[in-house]
Amino acid sequence: MSGPWLRESSIRVPLSAILSLFRLPHTWNATDPTDTWARGQAWGLYAYTMVYRFTRDEKFLQQAQNIASFYLNHPNLPEDKIPYFDIDAANDPDIENYRDSSAESAGSPGV
Repeated sequence: MSGPWLRESSIRVPLSAILSLFRLPHTWNATDPTDTWARGQAWGLYAYTMVYRFTRDEKFLQQAQNIASFYLNHPNLPEDKIPYFDIDAANDPDIENYRDSSAESAGSPGV
């Protein structure tokens, strides 16, 4: 086998297969590839906060603050701050938009 490969654990995947994901947007986590997935925001917030904690590199703190600001000031975030799984589709009458308390749990330590 030749060509660029990405190796993760014991699985080998051609890099071209991974890059094609960017050309064909799709999602399993929200109702639309451009929507805001609550858990993704929470994990990002937590991750950037933890990276800043260990590196003290201000760019990671700034990114955590950007995520927190976006998430906490989103117009579809309910008053009790427990988000819908797909924050952007909160008012879509065609879907059942469940609240995602685990997203809030994951993001809270990052705040």
